[in-house]
Amino acid sequence: KREFFERSINSLTSHHYKNSKEYRKILDFFNYNLKNKKLNKVPFLPAKLFKEFELRSVSKKKVFKILTSSGTTGANPSRIHLDKKNAHNQVKTLKEIMTPILGNKRLPMLIIDQNPKDKIAPVLIRFGARASLSQLDTDSFIRLWNK
Repeated sequence: KREFFERSINSLTSHHYKNSKEYRKILDFFNYNLKNKKLNKVPFLPAKLFKEFELRSVSKKKVFKILTSSGTTGANPSRIHLDKKNAHNQVKTLKEIMTPILGNKRLPMLIIDQNPKDKIAPVLIRFGARASLSQLDTDSFIRLWNK
């Protein structure tokens, strides 16, 4: 598992380095060498960078979906830019993760969520999460919770 994880991280690091000038600047600042394959040498980025900078590895034209955090700390929400292929892979991976827990049989699902009138910004990401989860259920029942 560790070897698979290291190969995957190194592949992703190389991909983002080649496709994101902002990410490349960060790695260059730390004098990171792409030939170094040791996991402990890969610079992990603090989530705050995704709140303050537009770190994306796809062109603006190919952005299919932007995932945002809830912004619960009062700061700007983190943003993750996905192209169509990665958005599809996200749903596929969610299904692979949840199937051992929920089983192969699609069941009704109850989703309890905050009333969107209370906070508008996170609504889109919650809608996206519900849409992804809907791949696993037969019917979604949504209850909005008022504070």
